[in-house]
Formats: sequence, structure tokens, C-alpha cells
Amino acid sequence: EPHVLQEELRKTLKKEKFLFVLDDIWDEDPHKWDVLKSSFKSGLYGSTILVTTRSRNVASIMNTVLTHQLSQISNDEGWRLFTKHALIDDVGCSDLQVIGRKIVDKCNGLPLAIKSLGILLRNKRNKEEWDNILNDDMWELYEKRSISILPALWLSYYHLPSHLKPCFAYCAMFPKDYKFVKEKIVLLWMAEGLLHPRNGKRMEEVGEEYFQDLTSRSFFQPSSNKDELALVMHDLVHDLAIFVSIEFCLEMDDTKDGNCAHKIRHLSYRVKGIGPKKFEGLSKAKGLRTFFLTESCKSNIWSLQMEHLLGSLVHTGGCLRVLSVSGSGMTTLPDSIGDLKYLKYLDLSHTRIEELSDAICRLYNLQTLLLENCYKLTQLPRNIGNLVNLRCLQIPDSLREMPLQIGKMKNLQALNNFIVGKNSESGIKLLKELQDLHGTLEIWGLENVADVKDILEVELRNKKFLSEISLYFSGCLAPDDSQKKREILGALKPHADSKILTINNYRGTSFPDWVGDHLYSNLQQVRLCNCNNCCLLPSLGQLRYLKSLTIWGLPGVVSIGSEFYHSNDVVGSPKPFRSLETLHFQDMSNLQEWLFIQVEVEEGGAFPCLRRLTLKNCPRLKVSLPDFLPSLRELFIERCESLVAPLVLSAQQMDIAFPSLEILHVHHCGGQDYLLKGGLPWRLKEIRIESCHKLEALDEEAFQHLTSLDKLVISQCDKLRCLPRALPTSLSLFSANSMNSITISSPRN
Repeated sequence: EPHVLQEELRKTLKKEKFLFVLDDIWDEDPHKWDVLKSSFKSGLYGSTILVTTRSRNVASIMNTVLTHQLSQISNDEGWRLFTKHALIDDVGCSDLQVIGRKIVDKCNGLPLAIKSLGILLRNKRNKEEWDNILNDDMWELYEKRSISILPALWLSYYHLPSHLKPCFAYCAMFPKDYKFVKEKIVLLWMAEGLLHPRNGKRMEEVGEEYFQDLTSRSFFQPSSNKDELALVMHDLVHDLAIFVSIEFCLEMDDTKDGNCAHKIRHLSYRVKGIGPKKFEGLSKAKGLRTFFLTESCKSNIWSLQMEHLLGSLVHTGGCLRVLSVSGSGMTTLPDSIGDLKYLKYLDLSHTRIEELSDAICRLYNLQTLLLENCYKLTQLPRNIGNLVNLRCLQIPDSLREMPLQIGKMKNLQALNNFIVGKNSESGIKLLKELQDLHGTLEIWGLENVADVKDILEVELRNKKFLSEISLYFSGCLAPDDSQKKREILGALKPHADSKILTINNYRGTSFPDWVGDHLYSNLQQVRLCNCNNCCLLPSLGQLRYLKSLTIWGLPGVVSIGSEFYHSNDVVGSPKPFRSLETLHFQDMSNLQEWLFIQVEVEEGGAFPCLRRLTLKNCPRLKVSLPDFLPSLRELFIERCESLVAPLVLSAQQMDIAFPSLEILHVHHCGGQDYLLKGGLPWRLKEIRIESCHKLEALDEEAFQHLTSLDKLVISQCDKLRCLPRALPTSLSLFSANSMNSITISSPRN
């Protein structure tokens, strides 16, 4: 409850000096601020609260000092931003430049407005089209305060292609700062009938094009927390979505009135307390098509309320297309779910559901069923094959086997996991009928394969739309079944166009020939994990487009030799690892040697594109790195006690050998008493040395010419007594922690 949280906040801040940043406040209710402010009064004098807002009213309510108004960007800066996005230069297009400068002036120095109109006019070179934007009535209406939406944003929406407008308006039901994941929003648009396939394209492909088009026009933008998978809407763009949705979309929570206007079509619900308090108002929304829970609530009260909720939704007239209760505490799904006959999207992921009744099999129009992380669910309904229109099925890892009717789902496009059951009837042969699977597929329980012929019937290599394949064994086969394991993996050849391959827990002593075969050169990422019995690595150097390689948990490998780079069976094989950018070795407990083949410097050495190298928990490895890694930027070494001198060249030679190295981390390497001997490349910007308990000294010469070093962190090096006399003056961060005693020789440093 809010008052409990406020009391906890007050106690936490008591006698503490703090800085709070309350970003993007838009609520203009002074009472709410007074209540919140009371929690901060327990802090020490000098504490600060920084508030950012677009509302002058909010600023006047919350401030106790002068408000700082952020100034708009200058005309010159605005013009440069506009030309960047409109793709015009200062040389040609003189008529458009004159009009463009007038448009920039009307944007009043607001970067989002300037950028939006620049993108809108990017592919337009007709003077009349630019004049229409400049002279649109929206500018005058905004100046007269007839509308509150920025004219530039409204014009960007007005000129959207007609098929994109409803997709954008649909997003108005989500709260501000909601993180949009492309795959999920595309499935929602599909359920609402907003996608219009053409030219034989799948609906999912069309949806991705819509999403990309809206993103390129800045209706979506990257999340501030650098989450590559999620995008957000700028607050002003979100206001525009609400404006154009004309009250068809609503965001609701427990603090708001539960009565829904009859015109509401799309409703998102944010749980503030222990669960939904009132659903009676839903029955008034006869045309409700979407109910979407936007925040998780683990309370069991959701299970008690689901019957009531579904009852209200059924009473709306059965128009519901989307039902998402992901993250709720519900444990059962009432049979009335089967009455939602138009339902196309059902998200039960991250719930405590233990069983799905056959009522769900009456949802004949269902396109998307999400059950990911329903960790108590062990089986799917027997008649799930009735869902012939299902296109996306996500199942939990807890499932014991696939339903026997899975093959009836001929339209299935996306399946995250396939579980090979112990029963022969629920084996891998069920995968044969699913010919249109796209994207990613993980196959679990491969130790349950009874006959290799069953795998051959599946024809995995003909499933050409799968870009990522993960193969998981449990390691339960008998120790003397090594040949059978190899035959099983040998029959699991993916399509030659696959991009990502993972093999986990394989217990054969060697990999079949197709792993590393040049026919799979389209592979860009390979992960070999926990393959305990394998003694040799496959010839992965032959994969010419391989960018990322992870070898993790192969204790049987003692030496890495020429077989790693190319196969002896291939005559005149090309130079290996021409595209590899990331290489990660971990938990190689018996690895002692690593041979680097000789490749001419003019050809980039053994790994010409390698940018990141990680050696972790390889305690017996004794090797010095190749004398030429031209692209290596990051080097991480951890728990490699025998790796006494990975870098042994002089400073001048180091600059030639590692001209791009910027980050060096050395952790838990107890075998060194003298680290970084000889020199370091001058481009290094960050060095971290941690838990090297036998380390006694750092090489003086190694630090003498590090003119770019920005961060130096030394931690838990018990025997280190003295730092180099000439630490670089470029340092902005220096940290020496958990050491018994340490001396800095030169007072100047």
C-alpha cells in the first residue's frame, strides 16, 4: 500500500543526505506531491530533489527554488538537424532550402519536431509538398491554443500511410514509458486485424515492416536503458497517439474509476495494489477487443477474480480479440475462456497455472498462445490440435512432452521449444509436420530418441525458415552409447542457411562431420556447451561468416591444434576465421595447449577481425597470444593460473601486435608474481587486475607510454607492494582496494 511504502522511504532516508531525480513528472495534483514530499523530510539538510517536467504547472507546484527553463536549440543547430534527416545539403535544392528554413523556424527549436518533419520530407522533392507542410492550418490552431499537440507531430501522423495509422493509434492504450518489443506488438496488431499481407508475404513479415517504418519515422525510439530489444514512445508522441485514438483506447488502474465508456475498444490495466477491484464496468464496453495487463501482480487474488473478469468480458458481447494476464498470480483458467470465440491472442506467461482445460481448445480463431515460464504446467490439452489457426506457440521448459496433435497445427510459424518425450508416440517424429516454422527452435530431450530413423523422418535440414537451432541432451544415455550419440547428432543437420547453432550436453567423444563443415558457412554464431566427453574441437575455422564462437565446458579437450582451423579432408581450404569477432573459452579444465597457425600479416594474421577474446577458468592453459591480432579491442583473462605471460612482447612490439587493444581485465590469476612484463599497447584505456594473490609487482616499463589510459583498478592483490613510478596523467579513475599495504613511489603521481 502507498502509505506503507512512504513510511519505509521515510525510515530509509532518516539522517541521510540524498539526491533524488524525479524525471518527467506530468501529474498536476498538488495533494499527491504534498503526500510524497512528507516522506523526504526525514533527510539531512542539503538533500536535493531534482524534478524534470514539460508542465509549467507541475514546476510551480513542486519547486522551492527558481525553475530552470531549458532553452531550445539554435536556428543553425535546428537547420543542421533538419538537413540531416531530410537528406538535403547546402549546395542544391535552393527552393526547398528556403521553405525548409521557414519550417524549422516554426518548430521553435524543438528537436523532436524538427526531426519528425525532416523524416517526413526525406523522400519528397516536390516544392508544392513542402509548401503544404509550411502552410498547414495546424500551425495556426496550435498558436491559438485550439489543440495541445505539436503541429510537427500531427503533420507526421497525418501524412502516415493509411495502413500505419491504426497501428500507431493502437499503442495509445499502453502507459507512458512502456517498453515495446517488436515481436509482441506485431502479434497484437495481427490479432486486431491491422496487418494487410500482400505479394505473398506472411503477416509476421508485414508487421515487422510496419514496425520498422514507424521506427524510422521516430514514432518509436530506443529505450534509455540501452535495452536493444525494447523501444519506447516519446511522451509527446504518446500524447499524439492518445489524441488520434479518439477515446477508443484507455489505460486504467485500481486508483481510477472502473466504469468504461461504451466506445472503449482497447484497455490496458495496471495493477497498483493486490489485485483488480472492480470489473463490473467492463460489461458496458460492448465492443471491447483488448484486455492487457501491463504490470505483474503475484497475488492469489487474481485466481479468485479471473472467473469474474472473464464473466464481464463475455458479457461485453464476445468481441474480445486479445487477453493478456501475463505475470498475474492466477493458478487456474476457468472453462468460460472457451466462450471467447473470437479470441486470437492469449498470453498466460509467467503465471502459476498448473493445468489447461480442454475449454481452451474451443478457441478456433486463436493465433497466439503464450505459456512461457508457466513453471507448474507439465502438459498441454489433448485436443490442442483443434487450434488450426495457431501461428505462435510458446511453451514452458517444464513441459514433459509435446501433445500428440501438435502436427495438426499446419499454420504454426513460431515454436520456441520442442520437447522429445520418453514415450515413442510423443517423440521427435511429431516435428515432421511442422514445415513452416520460422525463427528460433530449441529441441530438448534428445537423449529420449529411440531410433535415429525417427530423426531422419523429421528432415530438419529441409526446414529452411529456421534461422536458429539449439540442440539439448540431458546426458542420461549410458556411457557406452557414444556411437549412438554421434549418430543422433549426425542426423540433426539443420538447413544450410541457419545463422545460429547451439549444442548443449552432447556426450559423444567427437562431433559429427557436419559440425564445422564449410557447407554451413552461413552460420554466424556457434555455441558448444557442456560436451564433457569430446576430445577434439570441430573444424570451425572453415565457417567463413562465423562472427561469435563460444566453447564452454569441454574438459576432455587437452589441446587445440590444426583441426580447429581446417579439416584435413579439404584440399586448398581458405584462410580460417576470416570474420570471427568474439571468441570465448570457459571451463576448459584440462586444456593445456593452443596452437596458432601462421598466417601472413598482410592477410590479417590468424584472427583478422577478432575484437573480443575471453579465457575463463582454463587453469592448465599455457600459451602466449599470437603476435598479431590487429582488431583485438577487449581481452578478458580469469582463473587461468598457468597463463604466466600472455603478453610478453616489448612495448614497441605490443603496439604492432595489438594496435587496437583498449580494455584488459585479469582476474583470479594466482600464478603470476610479475604481471604485464615487457610492455603494453599505448591505446589501452582500461586495466583491471583483481584477485591475483601472488602478484608482487607491475612492470614499470609497461605503464610508461600509456598516454590514453583512463581507468586503472587493482583489487585484492595481497602481495602487491608498489605501484609503477610513472602512472599516466590521463587517468580519470584509479582504484586500489583490499590490499595490505601499497606504496606509490613518485609523489608527483
